Amino acid sequence: MLDSLLIQCKTYGQTEIKRDYFKDHLKMCRKRNRCLCPASDIGCSWTGRNDRLSFNLSQCPYEGEGHL
Repeated sequence: MLDSLLIQCKTYGQTEIKRDYFKDHLKMCRKRNRCLCPASDIGCSWTGRNDRLSFNLSQCPYEGEGHL
């Protein structure tokens, strides 16, 4: 019965997650996952949350060189 309770992810703010699916949610939670800039192979040292990647791409000096 407790597993059917709806809870909220404090990291991402997503609501109405069934308690018994919360571990699966944490595996996919965008703010928990870390990623590298796609231009890391040519010098960008940025690492961060997936939800911040688009901001990094707009600021990345290497991304403007046609690398994806």
